[in-house]
Amino acid sequence: MADDVETVSAFLADRILAAREPSPEIRWLTKPRMLGKLLLALFRKRDFFSQHDSASS
Repeated sequence: MADDVETVSAFLADRILAAREPSPEIRWLTKPRMLGKLLLALFRKRDFFSQHDSASS
C-alpha cells in the first residue's frame, strides 16, 4: 500500500488549498483505491528500495 511521499503530499496539498470548509475530511487511501492497489499488485512488481539505496550509501 506504500506510495511515494511526493505523490501523496501533492494530493494532500491540493485538497487542503482547495477546501472551503474549516475542517475538511481528506482521504488518500480510500477503499476503492486500496482494492485497486491489491488487484494491481497481482500483475505488477514494485521495488520500493532500489531508488532509495543510493541515497543511503
